[in-house]
Amino acid sequence: MSLNLDVIRQQFPSLNRPAIFFDNPGGTQIAKQSLERITKYLIENNANHEGAFATSIASDAVLDEAHQAMADFYNAASPRKLSLATT
Repeated sequence: MSLNLDVIRQQFPSLNRPAIFFDNPGGTQIAKQSLERITKYLIENNANHEGAFATSIASDAVLDEAHQAMADFYNAASPRKLSLATT
């Protein structure tokens, strides 16, 4: 199975310019799907956490969903089993 590099590159909007990026494998380029999800969160749910407001509750739900997804990805028994950085 070969990779279609053109399709992969199209997922990274910042690569759509005449530049060469020499950053490490972790990279700093972000995929279009991640950009869209971040934008959606900032527009619809960005709020202080653990508040009584509807936006706070919605924001906490997004974070809970993300923590559960990471637990599932790592096959952890629960999100609490992961070391999650919080502010």
